[in-house]
Amino acid sequence: MLKQLLGKLPRKSSKSTANRDHGGNHAANSNTSTGSRSSNGKSANSNISSVAANNSAPDVSQNLGNKIHQGVNSKLNGDLGFSQYEGLPGFKDVPSSEKQNLFIRKLNMCCVVFDFTEPMKNLKEKEIKRQTLQELVDYVTSVSGKFSETAMQEVMKMVSANLFRTFTPQPRENKVVDGVDLEEDEPSMDSAWPHLQIVYELFLRFVSSAETDAKLAKRYIDQPFILKLLDLFDSEDPREREYLKTILHRIYGKFMVHRPFIRKAINNIFYQFIFETEKYNGIAELLEILGSIINGFALPLKEEHKMFLVRAMIPLHKPRCLAMYHQPLSYCIIQFVEKDCKLADTVIRGLLKYWPITNSSKEVMFLNELEEVLEATQLPEFQRCMVPLFQQLARCLNSSHFQVAERALFLWNNDPIENLIIQNRKVILPIIFPALEKNVSNHWNQAVRSLTVNVRKIFEDLDHELFNECLLKFQEDEKKEVEIKARSEAAWKRLEEIATQKAASDAMVVAPRKALTCSASAVLLVEVTVASLRSVYEVSFLLLFPGPCLDFATSTCFNSWPCVITSSISVAALKLDLEKMMVAERALYLWNNDHIENLIRQNSKARLPVIFPALEKKGRNHWNQVVQSLTVNVRKIFADTDPDLFEECLHQFQENEAKAEEFKTKQEATWKRLEEIAATKAASSEAVLVPRAIPTSTPSS
Repeated sequence: MLKQLLGKLPRKSSKSTANRDHGGNHAANSNTSTGSRSSNGKSANSNISSVAANNSAPDVSQNLGNKIHQGVNSKLNGDLGFSQYEGLPGFKDVPSSEKQNLFIRKLNMCCVVFDFTEPMKNLKEKEIKRQTLQELVDYVTSVSGKFSETAMQEVMKMVSANLFRTFTPQPRENKVVDGVDLEEDEPSMDSAWPHLQIVYELFLRFVSSAETDAKLAKRYIDQPFILKLLDLFDSEDPREREYLKTILHRIYGKFMVHRPFIRKAINNIFYQFIFETEKYNGIAELLEILGSIINGFALPLKEEHKMFLVRAMIPLHKPRCLAMYHQPLSYCIIQFVEKDCKLADTVIRGLLKYWPITNSSKEVMFLNELEEVLEATQLPEFQRCMVPLFQQLARCLNSSHFQVAERALFLWNNDPIENLIIQNRKVILPIIFPALEKNVSNHWNQAVRSLTVNVRKIFEDLDHELFNECLLKFQEDEKKEVEIKARSEAAWKRLEEIATQKAASDAMVVAPRKALTCSASAVLLVEVTVASLRSVYEVSFLLLFPGPCLDFATSTCFNSWPCVITSSISVAALKLDLEKMMVAERALYLWNNDHIENLIRQNSKARLPVIFPALEKKGRNHWNQVVQSLTVNVRKIFADTDPDLFEECLHQFQENEAKAEEFKTKQEATWKRLEEIAATKAASSEAVLVPRAIPTSTPSS
């Protein structure tokens, strides 16, 4: 029987045959445990069962196994001499009892890593290793019976030896320009891929195999191993990143104990990429993994997952290389909104925070993502963010880049979004109407003008009265701007004339003092300054830097005028006006906080009567459009929460307004009577006495 087994061994060269014949003299008896030695000299097969007496077989290729250990040791010692690197028998040429032993020997053999930077070096040894790796893949695929702990340990050792390496940094100057990867069509390929691919395939099948016990394997697929695996995602070879994506996904699914750690580790990679380097090759692949992970989140979403959205997902819109990973990022964002519709407001405000200013291609990507988010947005969340959202969309409508303007106008072709706009047209149309009118008359692109006409017609047909109001206000504003511009040009022209007249002398150019207090120049200065700061306020610059803006308005701007404004009333009024505007808007933003809004709702019977007069006055009379719109939103919240209380407060407010108007009329009549008495007594020295019946205080409300 022994001779029959030896006869089945493959024939090799004379040197190999001599070694095999020498090794064949070592017969294994029934009490001898088959084993092998790993590269560090320790037993690597202690858990393999002994071979029965009737099925005893020789220890196949013992000398070849020793040569493998020598090759591994030579690698570890830095001496890469592969003169003794020889192949091992195939799995079909050994008994079933020896296959796991041979599996471990082949794994040890494949721990040797060859240098592929020199293509013609060690060709024979490279081919032997490639064939051996392929045999290992076939064995892992077809194995029957659980892998032993020793086999798992050897698999992880071989995988670590081949995969974990330091990448050579590639020059990245001018590689990313305006979010476009110039080398996207020619990625860098790893020269060692002929071996790496098979190692990845082996590891993938090992992790996916039903014969791999997760409880045993988690001792070797541990947190340090996962961190090293994540480091490989920075590889420039897209084939390697694709394998890593699949393997990490399988690990996440099979090893539940590692799930929080994997999410946290990916989170840390995103933080480093966003706030430090903006250079990482595997962001798209990591986001693809997260897309399927987010899809499996249980409802309601944990606070941890919401924080992940706010701190990592949304800030990923910041880097300029967004185009490289925008599609999987957008998918992840949509998954969050579909899981919890209340997150739509958070996502939209996050997009507005990172909205590009000068990068038009990136702006188009933002508009594409915004449309998908709005499709999943419910009415309450839409109403919370519609004012800043459509202020930004109005700027997009007026963009000189036709693709940006066109993409913004295409939002009206989406039925769910159009329905949201129609339901809130009284707030939205006044915001975007100036942009629509300017596009129709001034935009250079014919397609943009045509789309704008269509959108304009939608609003006109829907609410003709509101449309006419907005049109009238727009015409008035345009007229005022023309007047201010004409007065400004006239003032500068006058200054130039004065400067020309005084050019020959050294005297300072100072306008007459009489013209300073009441002339159009002083009035023009205040009006232009207020208009300028209101424009700055609309782009949120004033909110970011209120101090410098107010200082500029109240000191620098006035001091730079070629005259001295003697009265400080205009300065103080301007400063007070701007400060009140910021305070009003900031107070209204409290209703965007869910916790605060819940507290107010629970105590609405005590709170609404207090703030109702302020809401009514701001909603009707405030000069700032943003404050008016926010006030309307807050007013609607109370009206929907408790209609009876709202009607009661409205009735009380109207009564108080009527009393105040009546008191004002009486007061004006009283002062008019006093002026008449004073006029008749002007020539005499008699004191002007006020009649006793004149009221001295306002009526109580």
